[in-house]
Amino acid sequence: INAISVVYLGMKKDRWIEQSELKATVKRAVESTSNVRMKSSRRSRISQILSQFENAFERVSGLYDMGAIKSDKGKPLDSDKIDKNINLLKNKLKKDNTALYQHLYSAVSSYPINELTWKDPLASQVISNKSTIVENLKTDYTKAFE
Repeated sequence: INAISVVYLGMKKDRWIEQSELKATVKRAVESTSNVRMKSSRRSRISQILSQFENAFERVSGLYDMGAIKSDKGKPLDSDKIDKNINLLKNKLKKDNTALYQHLYSAVSSYPINELTWKDPLASQVISNKSTIVENLKTDYTKAFE
C-alpha cells in the first residue's frame, strides 16, 4: 500500500472529490492504524502515506486529466451550466398551470442558486423528495414525491 494507490482508490470512488476531503479521510484511516499491531516496516509505509499525499493526488489527477485513467463520471457542472439548468427547469415548471408546479416554480425561483454545487440534485434539474424545496411544500403537495 502506498499514497498513489490510496489516492487512486479514493478518486476511483469519487473522481471529483476535493483534495482536502480525501486527505481528511486518508488521515483518519492512517490514524486508526496507530493501535493496530503490525510489523515496523508496514507501519512505516502507512505513516508515509500522509507525507506523500499531495504529490500522489497531483499525479493521479494528472493521469485522469490526460485520459490515462478512464472515468465513467463526467466533469462536474460549473456555475454557468447550473444557471442554465435552473432556467431550463423554471421554464418547464412554468408551462404547467397546476398548483403543484406553481409552488415548485416559486420555490426554485427563490432558491439561492449561487449556493448550488454540482453535487446538488437541483443543479441537474432534479427535484429530490429529500430536498428543502419539497420539504417546504404543503403536505398535500409532498404526496406527489412519495
